Amino acid sequence: MRRLLSALLLAAAMSAAALTDADLSARFAEAVGYGFPADGVLLVVDVPSQILAIVDAGTVSARMLVSTATAGVGNQAGSNQTPPGWHRVEERIGDGEPRGRVFRSRVPQDEILSGDQLTAAVSGDYVLTRILWLRGLQPGYNAGPGIDSHDRCIYLHGTNQEQLLGTPASHGCVRLSNDDVIALFDRVRDRETWCYIQVPSA
Repeated sequence: MRRLLSALLLAAAMSAAALTDADLSARFAEAVGYGFPADGVLLVVDVPSQILAIVDAGTVSARMLVSTATAGVGNQAGSNQTPPGWHRVEERIGDGEPRGRVFRSRVPQDEILSGDQLTAAVSGDYVLTRILWLRGLQPGYNAGPGIDSHDRCIYLHGTNQEQLLGTPASHGCVRLSNDDVIALFDRVRDRETWCYIQVPSA
């Protein structure tokens, strides 16, 4: 039932989104122009639609529901906002851990959540299953003192609030379902991977 609901929400988000395959291909070409390898994986997080699109070697291969920050988009430390712009997946954490493994400060704990615990109607922002830790690539925008995405510990990670995916709900990170973050982790395991966080048009 949870997977069916997720699929329906994704379909609804895609129908309302302007994030076309052509848009994503153009974004990939832009990344290549900045030095990104043509055989790399580009993740495009579209904040307005709350969708993450995977562009693998120039081909759009998947879309996943996400939750970015409740507080919106911004780069300031302590803002609890999701930082915009170009990032690189700097570190991959959690390989081989079971679905629902709890991490604290990127260290796996004994606790493993399952079942209804993955759709908990609580305020706790658990980091679960896998972590992709981002580093900003734009000095003065998402890299550097007071605005550094890596220092702010901005991750893509699994969540205990899967029922909120498709709506802004995080404290700055990009949340995914635990199944999706495993699939994403496996895809980018040994690949050069960038992430572009796309903000609403002015």
